[in-house]
Amino acid sequence: MPIAAVFTLIALGVFVLATIYSAALTLFSLTRLYVVLVVFSIVCIAFSAIQTVHILNPEAVRWGLGVQISYILIVLVNPVLLYVILEPDKMLRRVLLGLFLFNAAMVLVILLGAVIKPVLLLSSFIDGRAVVGTFQYVRASVSLFNWIAGFTVMLLYHKSKNSRDVHDSLIIGYLILSFGSLLDAVLIALLVDNYRMLLGFYPGMLSGLLFFYISVTLSLSHSYRDREIESENSFHAMEESKKELMLMAYYDEMTGRPNRKSFMLHLNNHLIETISLGKIKAVFIIDLDNFKDVNDTFGFSFGDLVIKGVGDKIEDRFGVRDRLYRLYGNQFAIIWDDVGDRGYALDLARQILDDLTSLVEIDDSNLYLGVSLGAVILPDDGDDVNEVFRRCETALAEAKKDKNTYFFYSSELENRTLRNMSIANALREALKKDQFHVVYQPIVYGNGSLAEMEALTRCSHPVLKDVSPEVFISVAESSGLIIPLTWWMMDRVARDALLFSKENRKVRINVNMSPKILKSRDLIERFTALNKRRPINGSLLGFEITEGAIIENVDQVVKNLRALRERGYRISLDDFGTGYSSLSYIKNLPLDKIKIDKRFVSGISRDVRDEALINSIISIAENLKMDIVAEGVEMPNQLVFLNDRGCQYFQGYLFSKPVPIEEIVQEYSGN
Repeated sequence: MPIAAVFTLIALGVFVLATIYSAALTLFSLTRLYVVLVVFSIVCIAFSAIQTVHILNPEAVRWGLGVQISYILIVLVNPVLLYVILEPDKMLRRVLLGLFLFNAAMVLVILLGAVIKPVLLLSSFIDGRAVVGTFQYVRASVSLFNWIAGFTVMLLYHKSKNSRDVHDSLIIGYLILSFGSLLDAVLIALLVDNYRMLLGFYPGMLSGLLFFYISVTLSLSHSYRDREIESENSFHAMEESKKELMLMAYYDEMTGRPNRKSFMLHLNNHLIETISLGKIKAVFIIDLDNFKDVNDTFGFSFGDLVIKGVGDKIEDRFGVRDRLYRLYGNQFAIIWDDVGDRGYALDLARQILDDLTSLVEIDDSNLYLGVSLGAVILPDDGDDVNEVFRRCETALAEAKKDKNTYFFYSSELENRTLRNMSIANALREALKKDQFHVVYQPIVYGNGSLAEMEALTRCSHPVLKDVSPEVFISVAESSGLIIPLTWWMMDRVARDALLFSKENRKVRINVNMSPKILKSRDLIERFTALNKRRPINGSLLGFEITEGAIIENVDQVVKNLRALRERGYRISLDDFGTGYSSLSYIKNLPLDKIKIDKRFVSGISRDVRDEALINSIISIAENLKMDIVAEGVEMPNQLVFLNDRGCQYFQGYLFSKPVPIEEIVQEYSGN
């Protein structure tokens, strides 16, 4: 067998193996890159196979034509292979498209020439001389141009973009293809005479194709492996990201404890367990009282340490690591397994309060913490997770009214809460629709003549018509609606006071001052703005405060009261003896009057203890140089008792119920 045939058969075997390998990769990654590579492989196999047959049958014209046609087909596929390897941008895409169209035109011309006149594409020996067909020069020029163009494009693209599918071996492969084509031309020129080389045998081209194809296959194999590694790394990165997202979604970042979302998920599981297995469980929500003051005083970093410390203390004391949740801010939740009965849950609540209500040492600082706790029992207090959570928060809100205590959910609490929500909504609507009005109850001297008046709010909203003023005022206070309501009332009272002073003599009208208003920092500014609209002074307007308003934010309250007192407004202490009575507060506050609560007055002639308390209150007021007003005077004997003991002013149904200003004007005209 000729050496040339052995060479082409070796090339054929290499192409077949590489094609099988490429086809296997195509099965796992059916991309256009591998598909085009398989097509290129088939053309290369045809090229080497036809050369082998041609070498063994050198006289057969059809095999000689086959060699030339398969050669030019390789050139035709070249720009397509470049296109899928490089994934070029818009400009390079046009260049490769132009190269492909140029190749296609040349192939068409060569094929037509082969059909019309095959001798144009064949080489032959005539009179001992090699005669090369004209179209072979065209084919050789087109081939050489393609290899040089491919080498240049790939080199420039590799340097500028560093594509992961373009390795140095590919560039070298194109360079060898170019030299292989030149080598074939040189060998034919030097060796073909005297039959020293077979016409139609292209060792340079086959060598270049072999090296190029092997480099392409290895390059794609490396790329495939790199992508597999990249995919595996991406998978691991994705798994790590999932874990991080899970931690972010279900765990609190600061404390590392399960968060509210995790709590709701686990609460649902515990609900299912209580229903299916008949267990009794308890859910506690714990809130740190007045925690805003801790942040404001010591800073948020210290506050974070306190929250961590409280969580650690609960875990260490009760061993509830997996059932302790930080809901948000300064709130924790505990799901307690199998409490047995409500009595044991009550004992647990007391124990939690006792353990957490204590001095806490944080960074060498001692801090007294108070906590409030709301609780529900499962499954008695609900079978839906959102309903259970809402009811637990309702119980907590009830506990926080008094603070440093606990409260368990009950249906009565639910009804009261829903009722208060209905009242609050009605109050908001009444404020928008101006459905409030003011009535006045006279405060008289012992002879019944008018001394002052107390302004009281009433509402004509349909929902509130059967609700006592004490109830809706309490709801307004807890919902914050008392602030706009109080300023509306003061504006209306100022108007009526000016009206009454024009019709009669000047009479002071007292307005009840909400604790929320009294401790606000902008009280004097807002009152000054009101005074510009309604120019009134201390002879027309006074204020009544309760003992509860003094307890919170004492410094700001005293500051506001003194500022009002300096502007000539009189201050009365309402319901004295029923709240947080403290003689030190009374001594230091700028007060003008003390009002005896009607609960003491109602006990006159019936309870000697009430009478003794009244005597004590009057004695305190006299010694502090304050006037006394008795509320709830409804019987003549009460008036006599109070008058005999030196009480100066009286208020109650014995004289008048609260009435509109028009009735006051009519009743006391000229008085």
